[in-house]
Amino acid sequence: MTPRGTPGARVVLPEVPASRLHTLARLTDLVSSSLDSDQILGQIATATAQLTDTRLVAVWVADEATRTLELRAFSDEVLGAGYPHRHLAYGQDGAGWVAGQRRPLQIDDLSGDTRVGNPAWFIAHGLRSVYSLPIIHGESLLGVVALFAAQPFRLPSEDHDLIETFVAQAAGAIRNARLFAESERRRLAAEALVQLSRLCSETIDLGAVARRVVESVRTLLGVEESALYRVLPETGDLEAVALSGEGEMALGTGIVFPRGTGVVGLVVNERRPIASSNFFDDPRITHAPDIRKRLQTVTYRAILGVPLLVKDRVIGALAACAAEGRVFSDDEVRLATITVGRRGPPGTDADRSLLDAHVLDFDRDLEGRPVALRFVEWLHGPARSDSSDELLAHLRRDEETTRRLLDR
Repeated sequence: MTPRGTPGARVVLPEVPASRLHTLARLTDLVSSSLDSDQILGQIATATAQLTDTRLVAVWVADEATRTLELRAFSDEVLGAGYPHRHLAYGQDGAGWVAGQRRPLQIDDLSGDTRVGNPAWFIAHGLRSVYSLPIIHGESLLGVVALFAAQPFRLPSEDHDLIETFVAQAAGAIRNARLFAESERRRLAAEALVQLSRLCSETIDLGAVARRVVESVRTLLGVEESALYRVLPETGDLEAVALSGEGEMALGTGIVFPRGTGVVGLVVNERRPIASSNFFDDPRITHAPDIRKRLQTVTYRAILGVPLLVKDRVIGALAACAAEGRVFSDDEVRLATITVGRRGPPGTDADRSLLDAHVLDFDRDLEGRPVALRFVEWLHGPARSDSSDELLAHLRRDEETTRRLLDR
């Protein structure tokens, strides 16, 4: 052996099969050029199985907020079709154990390990051992890769290195997909807020604006349900002005939550955003019996409530509902708050600037021309409206009076 540092010494690199180099190059190109993470993870799983002679490879993607794993790819979709654990909590089953501990796990006999759920399925499909690794980037857990085989794993060092490379590629695919999703979410958020602001400036129709608000929130937060409620000044109860999602059938527009009940009642009382991963199990949240019965028919359980504040007065609340366990991030809470806080519902104090003056232009282009105005009649003195409905009623009466004056 030539001593290290000897002049003229030749470095001998280990031989790497051309097939492996070709596969690695192809996957590297795919990770850098595609945003379809499921496609990439599927090809990584397939390549791992082929190049390590493994019967089945599975890839889970982690959700750190809910501490859960979702199965996203198999090397053999036919074999994996009946796989019994597609959603796991951290600590549950072998993959969940790897996610919780953030370190590899090797089990030589799946039938005799208590960390394995439903071992009969594995035995029936000739899978008796597993080798699992966490997918980690920096301090973040992104997922878990699991290799299943008929015999215990005794991998040579080059196979360990290969698997580590595939894990790194999986991390890149998941990160790229998340970065793109976040970029798209921000783009859609900006577009939705612009459209909502434009609508608010073009109409005083409470129903149209409320509908656009709940649709925007549902899209931006990716939730199953969104609803906008107004406070009834006489009782303090909350009436649904607009709903988008399952609640349209289960609750319906016009449903009234008694004062202080539901998340919407709670946020009105506390004047701050409140979130819950399960509104039925949350001791802070109570429901009237009839509303609780209706809510039992919907699939969502997590909820975010945001109060609508106008000059330190709470006039309503927004609710965004999602699957049980959903944790709403600080950014999502801020986004929901911005969406409903751009301007209060038309006809409220927050929207008074829209009602200061109106110029009627029926068939002439007044833009850039001087306009002569003369006083005709005083419609009414200062008037206070305690609700948007009262204000809209005032406006309709003013409109009728104005039309009578113009018809003279």
